[in-house]
Amino acid sequence: EPSILNYVSLQKTNLNIIALQAIIDGDWFVHRPDEKSRVHTNLTNLKREFRQLLRYDGRPLIELDIRNSQPLIASILIREYWTRKGKAIPADVIQYQQDCEAGTFYDYFMRLNGEAGENRRKFKVDMFGEVFFSKVTTRNTKLKKQFIAKYPNSYTAICEIKGGIGRDTYNQFAILLQQQEANIIFDSVNIGLLRDCIPAFNIFDSILCLPKHTEIVKERLLGAFSAFNITPTINNK
Repeated sequence: EPSILNYVSLQKTNLNIIALQAIIDGDWFVHRPDEKSRVHTNLTNLKREFRQLLRYDGRPLIELDIRNSQPLIASILIREYWTRKGKAIPADVIQYQQDCEAGTFYDYFMRLNGEAGENRRKFKVDMFGEVFFSKVTTRNTKLKKQFIAKYPNSYTAICEIKGGIGRDTYNQFAILLQQQEANIIFDSVNIGLLRDCIPAFNIFDSILCLPKHTEIVKERLLGAFSAFNITPTINNK
């Protein structure tokens, strides 16, 4: 498209500008690698800071997202692991879910490490990289030790789902986590809203909607999580 090429030449192939221009030009795409995976669109590729610029029929949007969403959704996998073992859910697993529901999961570890609030995004990346998405090894990082000390049986479940020490199947936890997220947020909530003619736009673990639809979207999110006996904290942006 000439308009995109002009931006490419001016911005030296700045991908964020290309993403914005594609939306302006109505050049939409939707891609789902498989029927259970996350759904990728222009909006999921858009830089977070640009979301405030989005309009639907000239009207601004509200973003509703689940506080501590990834650790919270992980609690479903962790509980299912212990249920399959035929054992009672350990106390620390219950506490883990409650902390995620309250939205205090990251706060606890940030305080423990003296991290300032403005470092929250980087801290979340570090936590997931070291605890949830890494290969299982006998080497324990600082964050990993802290997580094990607070949620030992939760960590055991995570490691077993990954396949155990040294296994190349460690990415299975991340895959299952994203599939569960897509099942709840996209398949259950977003598609249901669209079928009811309510404009809704999924960005992985959040949904963009018009302000007048905030309460119904929140109600649908709470209902979808209640099917897993979870009561999330929902943020409005």
